[in-house]
Amino acid sequence: IKFSATEACTEFCALDARAFDVVKGDGFKNLAKTLFGVGRGISTSSIEITDLLPHPTTISRNITRLYEEYKIQLIDICEQLTSFCLIVDQCTEAHTGISYCGIALRYVGEYSQLFTFIIGCFPYNAASHSAQHFREFVNKILEEYKVQLDSTKFVVTANEPRILPALREQCSRVGCADHYLNNQLQHAFQSDQIHLNKNIIEKVDCELVQNSFNQVKKVVSSVRHSHQQQQFSQKFQTYSETRFGDTIIMLDIFREVFFELPEVLINRKTLNDYNLIEKELLDDT
Repeated sequence: IKFSATEACTEFCALDARAFDVVKGDGFKNLAKTLFGVGRGISTSSIEITDLLPHPTTISRNITRLYEEYKIQLIDICEQLTSFCLIVDQCTEAHTGISYCGIALRYVGEYSQLFTFIIGCFPYNAASHSAQHFREFVNKILEEYKVQLDSTKFVVTANEPRILPALREQCSRVGCADHYLNNQLQHAFQSDQIHLNKNIIEKVDCELVQNSFNQVKKVVSSVRHSHQQQQFSQKFQTYSETRFGDTIIMLDIFREVFFELPEVLINRKTLNDYNLIEKELLDDT
Protein backbone atom coordinates (compact mmCIF):
# COMPACT_ATOMS: atom_id res chain seq x y z
CA ILE A 1 0.00 0.00 0.00
CA LYS A 2 2.82 2.39 0.91
CA PHE A 3 4.57 1.69 -2.39
CA SER A 4 1.37 2.32 -4.35
CA ALA A 5 0.81 5.61 -2.51
CA THR A 6 4.41 6.68 -3.22
CA GLU A 7 4.04 5.83 -6.92
CA ALA A 8 0.75 7.76 -7.15
CA CYS A 9 2.19 10.84 -5.40
CA THR A 10 5.27 10.78 -7.65
CA GLU A 11 3.13 10.59 -10.79
CA PHE A 12 0.86 13.33 -9.44
CA CYS A 13 3.83 15.72 -9.00
CA ALA A 14 5.27 14.81 -12.42
CA LEU A 15 2.07 14.86 -14.49
CA ASP A 16 0.56 17.99 -12.92
CA ALA A 17 3.88 19.84 -12.44
CA ARG A 18 3.39 20.22 -8.69
CA ALA A 19 6.06 20.78 -6.06
CA PHE A 20 7.29 17.64 -4.32
CA ASP A 21 6.45 19.01 -0.88
CA VAL A 22 2.79 19.53 -1.83
CA VAL A 23 2.14 16.15 -0.16
CA LYS A 24 3.27 17.67 3.17
CA GLY A 25 0.54 20.32 3.08
CA ASP A 26 -2.42 20.11 5.44
CA GLY A 27 -4.80 20.67 2.53
CA PHE A 28 -3.43 17.72 0.56
CA LYS A 29 -3.50 15.47 3.63
CA ASN A 30 -7.10 16.44 4.34
CA LEU A 31 -8.06 15.71 0.71
CA ALA A 32 -6.38 12.29 0.82
CA LYS A 33 -8.01 11.46 4.16
CA THR A 34 -11.44 12.49 2.88
CA LEU A 35 -11.13 10.48 -0.33
CA PHE A 36 -9.90 7.49 1.69
CA GLY A 37 -12.91 7.77 3.98
CA VAL A 38 -15.31 8.11 1.06
CA GLY A 39 -13.79 5.03 -0.55
CA ARG A 40 -14.24 2.98 2.60
CA GLY A 41 -17.87 4.07 2.85
CA ILE A 42 -18.78 3.04 -0.70
CA SER A 43 -19.98 -0.55 -1.01
CA THR A 44 -19.58 -0.78 -4.78
CA SER A 45 -16.19 -0.82 -6.51
CA SER A 46 -17.50 0.34 -9.88
CA ILE A 47 -17.57 4.07 -9.06
CA GLU A 48 -15.15 6.29 -11.00
CA ILE A 49 -12.94 8.75 -9.14
CA THR A 50 -14.03 11.45 -11.62
CA ASP A 51 -17.56 11.08 -10.24
CA LEU A 52 -16.28 12.24 -6.85
CA LEU A 53 -13.96 15.08 -7.86
CA PRO A 54 -15.56 18.52 -8.39
CA HIS A 55 -15.15 20.65 -11.51
CA PRO A 56 -12.59 23.51 -11.19
CA THR A 57 -15.42 26.03 -11.58
CA THR A 58 -17.22 24.47 -8.64
CA ILE A 59 -14.09 24.85 -6.53
CA SER A 60 -13.69 28.51 -7.51
CA ARG A 61 -17.31 29.20 -6.56
CA ASN A 62 -16.80 27.64 -3.15
CA ILE A 63 -13.67 29.62 -2.28
CA THR A 64 -15.61 32.73 -1.29
CA ARG A 65 -18.12 30.72 0.75
CA LEU A 66 -15.33 28.91 2.60
CA TYR A 67 -13.49 32.17 3.20
CA GLU A 68 -16.58 33.76 4.76
CA GLU A 69 -17.14 30.75 7.01
CA TYR A 70 -13.56 30.82 8.31
CA LYS A 71 -13.69 34.59 8.66
CA ILE A 72 -16.69 34.31 11.01
CA GLN A 73 -14.77 31.74 13.08
CA LEU A 74 -11.74 34.05 13.26
CA ILE A 75 -13.90 37.00 14.36
CA ASP A 76 -15.33 34.84 17.16
CA ILE A 77 -11.77 34.04 18.29
CA CYS A 78 -10.68 37.69 18.12
CA GLU A 79 -13.64 38.85 20.23
CA GLN A 80 -12.50 36.63 23.10
CA LEU A 81 -8.85 37.67 23.07
CA THR A 82 -7.59 39.82 25.94
CA SER A 83 -3.97 39.90 24.79
CA PHE A 84 -2.36 39.47 21.39
CA CYS A 85 0.28 40.79 19.03
CA LEU A 86 -0.29 42.18 15.55
CA ILE A 87 2.22 42.17 12.72
CA VAL A 88 1.63 45.02 10.27
CA ASP A 89 3.55 45.68 7.09
CA GLN A 90 3.17 47.54 3.81
CA CYS A 91 4.69 46.95 0.39
CA THR A 92 4.24 48.08 -3.20
CA GLU A 93 4.19 45.70 -6.16
CA ALA A 94 6.93 46.81 -8.52
CA HIS A 95 5.19 46.07 -11.83
CA THR A 96 1.66 47.32 -11.07
CA GLY A 97 2.50 50.01 -8.54
CA ILE A 98 -0.32 48.76 -6.30
CA SER A 99 0.36 49.04 -2.57
CA TYR A 100 -0.74 46.41 -0.07
CA CYS A 101 -1.11 46.30 3.69
CA GLY A 102 -0.63 42.94 5.38
CA ILE A 103 -1.90 42.19 8.88
CA ALA A 104 -1.32 39.04 10.93
CA LEU A 105 -2.41 38.19 14.46
CA ARG A 106 -0.56 36.03 17.00
CA TYR A 107 -1.55 34.97 20.48
CA VAL A 108 -0.70 32.30 23.05
CA GLY A 109 -3.51 29.89 23.86
CA GLU A 110 -4.59 28.31 27.11
CA TYR A 111 -1.95 25.59 27.00
CA SER A 112 0.94 27.90 25.97
CA GLN A 113 0.45 27.08 22.30
CA LEU A 114 1.29 29.83 19.80
CA PHE A 115 -1.44 30.56 17.23
CA THR A 116 -0.88 32.64 14.10
CA PHE A 117 -3.61 33.90 11.77
CA ILE A 118 -3.13 35.88 8.56
CA ILE A 119 -5.95 38.40 8.71
CA GLY A 120 -5.22 39.42 5.14
CA CYS A 121 -3.15 41.25 2.57
CA PHE A 122 -5.34 44.17 1.52
CA PRO A 123 -4.98 46.56 -1.44
CA TYR A 124 -4.16 49.91 0.13
CA ASN A 125 -6.85 52.34 -1.00
CA ALA A 126 -6.50 55.14 1.54
CA ALA A 127 -6.29 58.76 0.35
CA SER A 128 -2.54 58.93 0.95
CA HIS A 129 0.37 57.14 2.65
CA SER A 130 0.40 59.61 5.54
CA ALA A 131 0.57 58.25 9.09
CA GLN A 132 -3.00 59.34 9.81
CA HIS A 133 -4.49 57.65 6.74
CA PHE A 134 -2.43 54.51 7.26
CA ARG A 135 -3.60 54.18 10.88
CA GLU A 136 -7.21 54.77 9.84
CA PHE A 137 -6.87 52.07 7.17
CA VAL A 138 -5.50 49.56 9.72
CA ASN A 139 -8.13 50.47 12.34
CA LYS A 140 -10.94 49.97 9.83
CA ILE A 141 -9.76 46.43 9.10
CA LEU A 142 -9.31 45.64 12.79
CA GLU A 143 -12.82 46.87 13.58
CA GLU A 144 -14.20 44.37 11.07
CA TYR A 145 -12.52 41.59 13.06
CA LYS A 146 -13.57 43.03 16.45
CA VAL A 147 -9.96 43.80 17.36
CA GLN A 148 -9.12 46.93 19.34
CA LEU A 149 -5.71 48.39 20.04
CA ASP A 150 -4.64 49.98 23.31
CA SER A 151 -1.45 50.43 25.28
CA THR A 152 -1.48 46.78 26.42
CA LYS A 153 -1.53 45.42 22.85
CA PHE A 154 1.70 44.90 20.92
CA VAL A 155 2.25 45.67 17.24
CA VAL A 156 5.36 44.50 15.38
CA THR A 157 6.26 46.59 12.34
CA ALA A 158 9.16 47.33 10.06
CA ASN A 159 11.12 50.46 10.90
CA GLU A 160 9.91 52.47 7.91
CA PRO A 161 9.55 56.23 8.47
CA ARG A 162 5.95 56.26 7.21
CA ILE A 163 4.88 53.39 9.51
CA LEU A 164 6.57 54.49 12.74
CA PRO A 165 4.35 57.54 13.48
CA ALA A 166 1.19 55.67 12.42
CA LEU A 167 1.53 53.12 15.21
CA ARG A 168 3.11 55.23 17.90
CA GLU A 169 -0.04 55.76 19.99
CA GLN A 170 -2.71 53.49 21.52
CA CYS A 171 -0.48 50.43 21.20
CA SER A 172 3.00 49.22 22.13
CA ARG A 173 5.04 49.15 18.92
CA VAL A 174 7.95 46.75 18.66
CA GLY A 175 10.54 47.04 15.90
CA CYS A 176 10.92 43.94 13.77
CA ALA A 177 14.20 42.19 14.62
CA ASP A 178 14.28 40.51 11.20
CA HIS A 179 14.03 43.93 9.59
CA TYR A 180 16.93 45.26 11.68
CA LEU A 181 19.13 42.30 10.72
CA ASN A 182 18.06 42.52 7.09
CA ASN A 183 19.09 46.18 6.97
CA GLN A 184 22.46 45.47 8.56
CA LEU A 185 23.27 42.82 5.97
CA GLN A 186 21.98 44.98 3.13
CA HIS A 187 24.11 47.93 4.21
CA ALA A 188 27.20 45.73 4.50
CA PHE A 189 26.80 44.28 1.01
CA GLN A 190 25.28 47.18 -0.93
CA SER A 191 25.41 50.61 0.72
CA ASP A 192 28.10 53.24 0.30
CA GLN A 193 26.92 55.17 3.34
CA ILE A 194 24.30 54.99 6.08
CA HIS A 195 22.39 57.64 8.03
CA LEU A 196 23.09 57.25 11.75
CA ASN A 197 20.53 59.98 12.37
CA LYS A 198 19.13 63.02 10.56
CA ASN A 199 22.39 64.90 10.74
CA ILE A 200 25.16 62.26 10.73
CA ILE A 201 26.12 60.17 7.70
CA GLU A 202 28.75 57.47 8.00
CA LYS A 203 30.65 55.76 5.18
CA VAL A 204 30.28 51.98 4.89
CA ASP A 205 33.85 50.71 4.55
CA CYS A 206 33.10 47.28 2.99
CA GLU A 207 34.40 47.78 -0.54
CA LEU A 208 36.26 44.45 -0.82
CA VAL A 209 33.30 42.45 0.44
CA GLN A 210 30.86 44.34 -1.78
CA ASN A 211 32.98 43.78 -4.89
CA SER A 212 33.23 40.07 -4.11
CA PHE A 213 29.50 39.91 -3.44
CA ASN A 214 28.68 41.54 -6.79
CA GLN A 215 30.91 39.07 -8.65
CA VAL A 216 29.25 36.13 -6.90
CA LYS A 217 25.82 37.49 -7.84
CA LYS A 218 26.81 37.69 -11.50
CA VAL A 219 28.14 34.13 -11.58
CA VAL A 220 25.13 32.68 -9.74
CA SER A 221 22.73 34.51 -12.05
CA SER A 222 24.58 33.27 -15.13
CA VAL A 223 24.58 29.66 -13.93
CA ARG A 224 20.87 29.71 -13.11
CA HIS A 225 19.89 31.32 -16.43
CA SER A 226 22.05 28.94 -18.47
CA HIS A 227 20.45 25.88 -16.85
CA GLN A 228 23.77 24.48 -15.58
CA GLN A 229 22.56 23.79 -12.03
CA GLN A 230 22.45 20.01 -12.47
CA GLN A 231 26.20 19.91 -13.10
CA PHE A 232 27.04 20.97 -9.54
CA SER A 233 26.95 19.08 -6.27
CA GLN A 234 24.65 21.71 -4.76
CA LYS A 235 21.89 23.89 -6.17
CA PHE A 236 22.66 27.61 -6.40
CA GLN A 237 20.31 29.94 -4.60
CA THR A 238 19.57 33.61 -5.08
CA TYR A 239 18.07 36.02 -2.54
CA SER A 240 15.28 38.54 -2.16
CA GLU A 241 15.91 42.20 -1.36
CA THR A 242 13.39 41.91 1.50
CA ARG A 243 14.95 38.67 2.78
CA PHE A 244 18.61 39.60 2.69
CA GLY A 245 19.52 36.80 5.09
CA ASP A 246 19.38 34.47 2.10
CA THR A 247 22.60 36.06 0.89
CA ILE A 248 24.44 34.04 3.55
CA ILE A 249 22.97 30.84 2.10
CA MET A 250 23.87 31.96 -1.42
CA LEU A 251 27.48 32.72 -0.43
CA ASP A 252 27.84 29.52 1.58
CA ILE A 253 26.68 27.32 -1.31
CA PHE A 254 28.92 29.25 -3.71
CA ARG A 255 31.88 28.68 -1.38
CA GLU A 256 31.16 24.93 -1.25
CA VAL A 257 31.12 24.52 -5.05
CA PHE A 258 33.80 27.14 -5.76
CA PHE A 259 36.32 24.72 -7.28
CA GLU A 260 33.65 22.98 -9.40
CA LEU A 261 32.91 26.16 -11.36
CA PRO A 262 35.88 26.41 -13.80
CA GLU A 263 35.05 23.06 -15.39
CA VAL A 264 31.45 24.08 -16.07
CA LEU A 265 31.54 27.78 -16.93
CA ILE A 266 31.65 28.29 -20.69
CA ASN A 267 30.77 31.97 -20.89
CA ARG A 268 33.99 34.00 -21.00
CA LYS A 269 32.49 37.00 -19.19
CA THR A 270 31.16 34.78 -16.40
CA LEU A 271 34.54 33.07 -16.13
CA ASN A 272 36.23 36.48 -15.82
CA ASP A 273 33.80 37.39 -13.02
CA TYR A 274 34.68 34.12 -11.30
CA ASN A 275 38.42 34.79 -11.56
CA LEU A 276 37.97 38.11 -9.78
CA ILE A 277 36.65 36.36 -6.65
CA GLU A 278 39.16 35.68 -3.87
CA LYS A 279 38.42 32.35 -2.19
CA GLU A 280 40.03 33.40 1.10
CA LEU A 281 37.91 36.54 1.26
CA LEU A 282 34.83 34.49 0.42
CA ASP A 283 35.60 32.10 3.30
CA ASP A 284 36.06 35.02 5.70
CA THR A 285 32.78 36.58 4.56
